[in-house]
Amino acid sequence: MKEYKYISFDYFMTLVELEKPFKKIEQWIRRTYSDTEQGYQIIFKKFMREYARLYATRKYILGKRLLADALERVTVKYALVNKLGEFELFLFQLFTDTKAYKDSKWTIEKLKTKYKVGLLTNADNDILWESIQKQGFQFDFVISSEDVGCNKPDAEIFEYACQLLKCKKQEIIHIGDSQVDDIFAGGRAGIHTIWINRNLEELKEEIIPPITTLSDLKDLIGELM
Repeated sequence: MKEYKYISFDYFMTLVELEKPFKKIEQWIRRTYSDTEQGYQIIFKKFMREYARLYATRKYILGKRLLADALERVTVKYALVNKLGEFELFLFQLFTDTKAYKDSKWTIEKLKTKYKVGLLTNADNDILWESIQKQGFQFDFVISSEDVGCNKPDAEIFEYACQLLKCKKQEIIHIGDSQVDDIFAGGRAGIHTIWINRNLEELKEEIIPPITTLSDLKDLIGELM
């Protein structure tokens, strides 16, 4: 195993659970707009189309703002009651009322005895720091998409991390659950990766292979210590 100095982790779905956020958004829309003429199914489908359109056309926007803007477009189109304040509060709770995977904190503390360990993740800062505080994580560095002004898989976020940490690309390894945002993005940026593949997915052909694939965080100790 190559001698690294820094380990960067993705956060949501790598260190903390986040179960089907869009399913929970659909449930919120159902509770909020079930009595409308259109019905919540049509509203949710339109919401998802607007979200995809906004995501594709904007270089960067805060995650909760992007979701709120998508809902606002739907409420305007169908002349629905504006519930954006309630929706934004719901989103904050959705992303902060999470729990760490059982092996996350133990693994982080073990790795910190040898490496500088931190986050390199797509997240709004207020949500991210609230969750970190709730979970009791202690990181050596935290770099978010909001800090950089772009989301993974943009290679710029990895370039920013190396500049901030004053390290060479071969001195850092990135660990995450997403084939695209973590493994493909890190490999394209010239950074080694480890894939946390809890769902035992097949690696897509276009993805630059990680140096290894693990199903549990605790297995990192055997790989990196």
